[in-house]
Order: sequence, then C-alpha cells, then structure tokens
Amino acid sequence: MAATEEKISEDIKRKLQLTLFGLMRDETSCQPGPDKIKKYNRAWVAAQALELFEHVGYGRQNEAEVILRKNIGLLSYRPLSPFKDITGASFSGTAFQYALWAMDTHMYNMMIDCLPQNEQGEEIRKDLLKQAEEQKEHFSFKPLISALQTCVNNCNSWSTSQLEAHWCKVVGMAQRDLPAHVRHEYCNPFPYLKETPSSKDGLKRSLRFLKVESGNVLLSNWQTWDANTPGLGIDFAITRGSVYNLWSVLGTNIIAPYAVVFDLRAITALCRVRTADLTTLMERLQTPIQIAEEASHAPTSMVV
Repeated sequence: MAATEEKISEDIKRKLQLTLFGLMRDETSCQPGPDKIKKYNRAWVAAQALELFEHVGYGRQNEAEVILRKNIGLLSYRPLSPFKDITGASFSGTAFQYALWAMDTHMYNMMIDCLPQNEQGEEIRKDLLKQAEEQKEHFSFKPLISALQTCVNNCNSWSTSQLEAHWCKVVGMAQRDLPAHVRHEYCNPFPYLKETPSSKDGLKRSLRFLKVESGNVLLSNWQTWDANTPGLGIDFAITRGSVYNLWSVLGTNIIAPYAVVFDLRAITALCRVRTADLTTLMERLQTPIQIAEEASHAPTSMVV
C-alpha cells in the first residue's frame, strides 16, 4: 500500500475511533444505553461502508471482498456524502455503482459472487439490478484512446519537441483520470496489457511502474501510480508496450512508436471488452438467485 493510501486509512481510523467512542460513552455512567447502542450500530455500519468505499475506489478487490463477506448488506448502503476514488474525483453513488461507472468487471463480479444463496441475497440482487439501471454513465476511454491515436498518427511528422509535449501533457493527463483497474492493466506483470483482454483473466492489483529518465533504467525509480503521482501529465506519461519484462512499466518522455501502437490497440480492446461486460452483467443481475435449503453460513444482514 502506498504511503498516501496508508495516510488515508489511518486518518479514517482515527476519526472513526473518536466518533464511535463519543457515541458509546454515557456522560454520567459511561455505560451504553439503548439509544447509545443504536447510534453505535449505525456508526459502525457507516464506518464499514466508508472503508468499503475507499477500497473499491482504489481498486483493492481483496480487501473489499473481506468486508462484504462479513456484511453483504453494505452493497445497498448509500453514502450520506460523496467519497473519492484513486483519481481524487468524488462519487456519490453506492460502491456497486462506482464499480459499474469505472467498468471494473473484476470488482463488480466479485460483489455479485459474495451474494448469499438465500432470501437476503435475492433481495440484494434485485437492489443491485435497480442500482445498475440507475447508473447511466460510465468511465470514458475516449480521451486516452484519442490521445494515443493522435500520437500514432503524427509520430513520423512531428518534431521531437512536439511529440514529447503531446506525450507528456496530453497522453499523461488522460492517464491521470484512469480508474484503478485500468492502471492495474498497465501495471499487471502477468499477463501483459494485451490486445485481446478477457474478463476471465486474473488481474494483479499492482500500481507500480518504473520511471525511466533519459533512457536510464534505475530500479530505484519504481513509483506508485496513485492520485498524487508527481510529474504525470507534466513531465512524462506511462507506456506498457509489448516487449518489456514482466515487472517493468516504463514512464518516460522518450517513446518508441511501436510501444504506443501496442498501447493503443490494447486500450481500445480493453474498452470494447469492458463495454460488452456491462451487457453480460445486466443478464446476470436479471437472473434470480437459486435459494439454497441451508443458508446458515450466509453473511449477516446490515444493521441500520
């Protein structure tokens, strides 16, 4: 976890601890009465939801799954105020709706996989279908695709300074707005960001890239592609290319045309596949859950 992400988590934990202590503490006896317990339960659910929203916004699929396995009802929780994702942008919908907006197939499929095979799971499925129908807008790949296409079209006619300016400031700026799962596709050590992505492929949730300066590859230049990546969109942009090793993602102002061509094809294919995934998702949400006879192991309902 990046230092900035750790700070976010620690700040949240401190605020929640103070809030929960204040709700539980009785001013005279320091014993929680019924009203205090009710407030505590609501605050605890809000605390879990806040943590879930942060994990989903930063693409931390495993951490989000741990929370949902304990409290699946959080999928229906609607925040009182917007939460921020890895780009620093605010989102006011549910965690599931954010995953839909971001077109994070791996994340929203995990959420559906967490639904218990009982009546509660069926009710949540219906709610998720409603959420999906409400979520009309989705992340647009167009700015990045257009920036890469312009770079490819002009790589042989532009001067070095023109190419460098477009690469760093236009391509790089578009990359600053990418949701976490697209960054993970760039940084995924295996398989490569590829021209024929599949929704069934595993996705390593890594945000590490190797910044190359003046053609020099220094292992000390590993950086994290978070909301505050210094220089991205100003001094450099990020390319995966097709020839780099499993651990290296290059960020540099010295680019090879074939690498940009590969990135363009891969991002275009990713956009096509993730768009098709939304249709598959709606079909899945429209299919009722087969309620199992024994569901005693199912996650507990959300306390509100």
